Amino acid sequence: MLVAVVVVAASAGAASRSRWVPAAHPTWYWQLQGKINNHEPASIYDVDGFDTSASEVARLHALGKRVVCYIDVGTWENWRPDAEDFPKSVLGNGDGWPGERWLDIRKLKII
Repeated sequence: MLVAVVVVAASAGAASRSRWVPAAHPTWYWQLQGKINNHEPASIYDVDGFDTSASEVARLHALGKRVVCYIDVGTWENWRPDAEDFPKSVLGNGDGWPGERWLDIRKLKII
C-alpha cells in the first residue's frame, strides 16, 4: 500500500507560512476509522483525508496538535466518494484490505 502524507502546518486555526519541523521523537496517534479521539496525549495526529472534517482538524489544532492527512494512493476503495469514477477495467487484484483493490496504473489514460 502506498501512502502519501501531507503535513498541515497550522496552529489554532491560522495557517503558518513557516516550515514546521517535528521534534526528533514526536508522539504520534494514527486513527483512520470512527470518531476521532482528540484527547490522545500525542503531538501529531494522522487522520483519514476523506473522513475527517475540516472542523475536526480545526479542533485538533486548537488543542495544540499537528495534523497529517492519510491518503491511500494507487488503490480503489469501495466506500470512497470517488469509487464510481473508476472504470472496472482499471481495478486490479485485492490488496488484502476488505473493499480495496490495486489500480492498474498501466492504464493511466483511462483513469
